[in-house]
Amino acid sequence: MIRYVCGFIISTDLKKVALIEKNRPKWQQGYLNGIGGKIENSESIYDAVAREFQEETGCNTNTNDWIYFDSIINNEFELYFLYFISNKIYDVLTITDEIVNVYEIDNLQEYKLINGIYDVILNIVKYNISFNIS
Repeated sequence: MIRYVCGFIISTDLKKVALIEKNRPKWQQGYLNGIGGKIENSESIYDAVAREFQEETGCNTNTNDWIYFDSIINNEFELYFLYFISNKIYDVLTITDEIVNVYEIDNLQEYKLINGIYDVILNIVKYNISFNIS
């Protein structure tokens, strides 16, 4: 079974998120997605998201910076969603042929997003707003 991570770095004011414009796989081409990829054999989800984030954005994070949020597990794959709230969002760069940018969360519906990603981002933000108010 193939295992993946999908990470979101969100600004401390909870208004911006870094996303990557995918070139591969073909079904994701031209769509925005979280930053991530395959989990290597001996990696934890936290190791994988920190590694993928550094490889794709040039921004170093620690494994303990990332917070598990949700997952999709079926007979074909495991996909783990993690997030990190930090102003390191402004340090992200495009390192590969897939462009990384920072987007206003309120404007995300104007872009082509991988199905379900918008809801995951909104739920992360809502969770953190309610957590901070309580």
